[in-house]
Amino acid sequence: MPLYGIDISNNTGDIDLAAVPYDILGLKATEGQGYRDQWMPRHSDLNRRTKNADEVYYHFVSTGNTAEQEAANFIETVRDRLRPQDCICLDWEGAGVDNGVDWARRWCQIVEPALGKRPWVYAQQSNLAMFEGTDIAENNPLWIANYGRTQTTGGYDDRPAVQPNGAPFRRVVAWQFTDKGHLDGYSSTLDLDEFYVEPGRLIDWAGNVGGGEQPQPVPEVSGRIGERWRELGGPNSPLGNPTGEEVATPRGAWRQFEHGVMIWSPETDAHPNYGAIRERYADYDYESGLLGYPISDEYQIKEDGRWQEFENGAIYWSPATEAHAVYGRIRDRWGELGWENGALGYPTSDEFDGSKPGGRVQRFQGGVMYWTQAGDAHPVWGLMLERYTQDGWEGGRWGYPVSDERRTDAGWEQDFEGGRMDVAGGTPPPAPAQYVRPVKDPAKNPIGTPWKQPGSRWQAGHHTGIDIVCPTGTPIYATIGGDVRDRPWGGSYGIFVVINDDVDGSDWGYCHLSRKVVNVGQRVQTGELIGYSGATGNVSGPHLHLERRPRGGQYGSDLDPNLWP
Repeated sequence: MPLYGIDISNNTGDIDLAAVPYDILGLKATEGQGYRDQWMPRHSDLNRRTKNADEVYYHFVSTGNTAEQEAANFIETVRDRLRPQDCICLDWEGAGVDNGVDWARRWCQIVEPALGKRPWVYAQQSNLAMFEGTDIAENNPLWIANYGRTQTTGGYDDRPAVQPNGAPFRRVVAWQFTDKGHLDGYSSTLDLDEFYVEPGRLIDWAGNVGGGEQPQPVPEVSGRIGERWRELGGPNSPLGNPTGEEVATPRGAWRQFEHGVMIWSPETDAHPNYGAIRERYADYDYESGLLGYPISDEYQIKEDGRWQEFENGAIYWSPATEAHAVYGRIRDRWGELGWENGALGYPTSDEFDGSKPGGRVQRFQGGVMYWTQAGDAHPVWGLMLERYTQDGWEGGRWGYPVSDERRTDAGWEQDFEGGRMDVAGGTPPPAPAQYVRPVKDPAKNPIGTPWKQPGSRWQAGHHTGIDIVCPTGTPIYATIGGDVRDRPWGGSYGIFVVINDDVDGSDWGYCHLSRKVVNVGQRVQTGELIGYSGATGNVSGPHLHLERRPRGGQYGSDLDPNLWP
C-alpha cells in the first residue's frame, strides 16, 4: 500500500503542516554551493511536533560549482537533523543536469559515507536516459517526476492516467505526479508524491551504511508480541519502543510501549491498543473486564473515526463523539441498521441503566437504542424520539419500546410498553441495498469457482469467495458502496482493495488485481470503478476473487458475496 506526501521549500513559506494531510515530508535543504533553505528547520520542527512523519531532505543541483562544493553545503546543513529513518536525495533537474552523470556520481560518493545514507535521485522522466548503464541507476533509488499529458490539480486521489517508467533505474521509491496539487489546509499549490513504502518503513530506503549517523539498535522484543510489533514497524510503529517487560496474565500476556500496549492470548493473537480507545478500554478493566481481549487492530472508519474489536464488543471513536464501547444485543441491532454508516451514526455514550429499572440505554448521533429482557433492543429516533422525550423517555408513560418503527398510511407508529405511539412523520428505514456485479458481461466473464466449494487446497477447507474468470485488465466495479479500508489480508491475495460497505459493515475484498484506482480512506459508490483484474498473488491465471467477510473478520469467516440480482 503506497503512502503519500508533499515536498516543500521556502516557496511554501509558513505552511501549517498540522492542517495538511501527508505520510512523508520532503524538505528542500540546500541549493548550489552556499544556499540553505531558511524554512527547512522550521518546517522540520513543526512536523516533528505534530505528525512526526518521516522526512526526506534534498539538495537542488546548481551550475558553476564542483560536486565537492555542493556536497559540503548539503552535509553541513543536514548532518545534525537526520534521524535513522530519514532519507536524503539529489534533486537532479534544471540547468544543473548539464553537469553530467559523473558530477552526480561524485556528489553521491561524497555524501553517502559522510552521512551514512545512500542518496536517492530525483529526476524528470525525460532526464533518465543519461543514467543508462551507470552504477547510479543500479544502486540508487529513484524519485521520479512524471505529470502525464494533462497535469492534475486535485489531491492525492487525482493522479494522472500514466504509468511512470523508471528505467534504467532498478528501484523506484516515489513518484511526484503533480506540482499543482491542492490539499485541505493549504490554499496554494503543492508538489504531491506517491511513496512505495510500507507504513513506518522509510528506514528500509535510507540505505544506512558505514559512517555518519547509524540507526539505533532495535530493542529485543520476543515471542508473538515481538513479531506483531515488528510487523507494525517496530520503533516506527504507533506503539514506539518498549518501556517495560512482558507481563503474564491468566490467559496471555501484555507489554507496555511508549504509546500503548500490545496484548496477546493464544485464542486472539497479539494486537496493539493505544490512544483514546485504550483510555476507554481502561474503564472496562482492560482484558480482564467485560470486553475481554482485543481480536483486531485499530482501523480507520467513517469520517476519520477509529474502531477496535474485542471478544465481547467493540470501541468506536470519532472526532465528534469521542470513544465509546458498544456490546451485547444493542450492538447487534446497531449492526443490523448499518453500524456507524446507518441512521444512528456513532455512539455518543456508553451503555447505561435506564431510568426505569430493567432496561439498558445507549445514545447515538441519530437516536437512542433501548433494551429490555422482554422487549429486546429497539431504536427510537426522529419525530418519534422528540415526542418520547417530551413524555419523559423510558421513565414516562410510554415505558420502553417493544418494536421498531413501522410505516402507516398516516405516518409512522411504534409500540411501547405503555401503548402504541403514532406520528405523522418520522425516520424511514433505509431502502434495500442494490448490489451490482463487479465484472460486467457475465456471458463473457462467468463465475469459475463458486463460494463454499470444498477442497483441501484451501486452508479453510473451502473456497472463501467467488472467482470470476476475466482477462487481465478487465474493469472491476464496486458491488456495493462504502469506504476503502486498510485490512491485512495477506500477500496471497496479490493487489487487492477492501471496501467496508454501508449496509451491514461487511468487508468486500477485490483480489488479484493488476492495478487499483482507489485509495484507503476514499469513499466509493456502488458501481464505481475501483481497479482492473489481473493475476497477482497466489493464482493459476487471471481472474477476480471476490470475498466478503464480517467487518475485520479473519480468513475463514467468509460470507456469501454473490448478492447481486
